[in-house]
Amino acid sequence: MVSKARGWLQTHWKLLLLVLIVIAAIFYLWPRNYKEHIEKVLEQDRIACRQAPDKPTQLRMMREIELSNCPSDFRDAYCDHIAAWEKTIPLEQRVDEDFGWSTWLIAPTVAFISAVTGQPAIMGTYLAKKAGDYSDIKDEEQRIKKEIHDTWMVVRKIAVGYGARLE
Repeated sequence: MVSKARGWLQTHWKLLLLVLIVIAAIFYLWPRNYKEHIEKVLEQDRIACRQAPDKPTQLRMMREIELSNCPSDFRDAYCDHIAAWEKTIPLEQRVDEDFGWSTWLIAPTVAFISAVTGQPAIMGTYLAKKAGDYSDIKDEEQRIKKEIHDTWMVVRKIAVGYGARLE
């Protein structure tokens, strides 16, 4: 009996190896069920957006979400979404620099100089510059909000394509 089995293996080993390769390929190429992994990412994203006390913490929490079990198109879309959120940090810093506490100190000083020198144009120039800066910042803020929204819509569309539930 043993010699028959050994004889069969010696003559059919190539066929057996081919069958094993085909089985391994099927398991490797079989579509994975990404739904649960994507839903977990979406839940962790919700937690980051709701519970983070500030934007840097939110971004840190978003970056720490495990994406390795998700399909590459979803990972790429979510990383693009994080990149869009990251653009809010420099904008907030610019607002703080341009319109923070120093503005409350400088504006009265400029007003005083304008009054003392009798040249209201100094104050007008200062206010016009601040208004222009504010307009630029508002435009940038709207552009970033749109990018965040657009990247989130891509994330959602891909998630739905994998059967994930959106809440």
